[in-house]
Amino acid sequence: MKNSIHLYCLSNNERTLKRDLLSSPDIIAGSVPVTVIRGARAASAAYHGAISAADSDILIFAHQDIYFPKWWFARLQSVCEMLSLIDPNWAVAGLFGVSADGQLAGHLWDSALGRVCGSPFDANQRANYGKFHRLQ
Repeated sequence: MKNSIHLYCLSNNERTLKRDLLSSPDIIAGSVPVTVIRGARAASAAYHGAISAADSDILIFAHQDIYFPKWWFARLQSVCEMLSLIDPNWAVAGLFGVSADGQLAGHLWDSALGRVCGSPFDANQRANYGKFHRLQ
């Protein structure tokens, strides 16, 4: 499975956008297309519009203060391929959340806290969403 990726970002601060998200190596190289949404009235409406117009297999929604290291998008593709083998109808994957037993699950750098949160893990983890509806 070869996935196409498209990244969407709501931005209200050009300086932060350029310093962080747009300085990510694969974005600079042009291998990951980015749509920056400016002046949106609401994030939910902006992201709904992005989903409606998207033609990529993998949609990423990221804040403007996120930096993606060089390996990140290749790793994402690999993980999405594994998810598709487990469940071909999966719809949402995230890097950090709460597991079914209430434990924090994930591994990321939090720029607000100034530290790494969580720790690396090998197996996919199911998040606790309670009842949810599968996208058709």
